[in-house]
Amino acid sequence: FSISELEKPVLGENVDQDGPLVYFHDLDYRRIQKPGEPFLDIIYQLIQKYDHGDIDGFLDRCQVYPLHRSIFKSYWTKGIAEREEPMIRTELSYERERFIRDAFLVFEEAVKLHPVLIVVNRMQIASAGTLWIIKRFIELQETSKGRAMEHGNFGLVLAMSDTVPIPNYTRRVWED
Repeated sequence: FSISELEKPVLGENVDQDGPLVYFHDLDYRRIQKPGEPFLDIIYQLIQKYDHGDIDGFLDRCQVYPLHRSIFKSYWTKGIAEREEPMIRTELSYERERFIRDAFLVFEEAVKLHPVLIVVNRMQIASAGTLWIIKRFIELQETSKGRAMEHGNFGLVLAMSDTVPIPNYTRRVWED
């Protein structure tokens, strides 16, 4: 049995336009994953559909760290994550943690635009970055109060396949 068998009959086009948008994302070990896959692409789709494509206004509402704004914006507009200012090596851990926090804030603001259900198949082959984002989403969700995700605007189903092993390069993230 594979969750991908459910894609067409259950996760097809939304019949109820007021209901949540349903995204089915199938991770494939034969393809290099994009950063934050599938979350950043879904956020951009929500901005385009429900916020008139106003990326700058959206990032303002999210209060994204100023040095990270260009990363989000260039990824969504050019498909390449570019940073306007160089990174300071001594602040890499802060930058990573802050970027994950910003990704959470951006995602949280996006699901306020419209409810979303995401189904990710073969989660065990997700990139380390995606795993860190999901882990932080869970931690932040447990500590946030009055946020969009607490009001039922977001659902996440993570499916794993017994036939596909966890890659060695992400095993440490899984163990954390």
